[in-house]
Amino acid sequence: MRHVAEYLTVLPPKEVLQNKLHDAIVSARHRLQASKDEPS
Repeated sequence: MRHVAEYLTVLPPKEVLQNKLHDAIVSARHRLQASKDEPS
């Protein structure tokens, strides 16, 4: 069984994580906007 510290060493840089998070937020906002625009 691996220790948590080993996993931490293989994580991508903080900038990469922030970019992925930002992209996820942007795409989520687009999905929300698209669902609001569609007539229900």
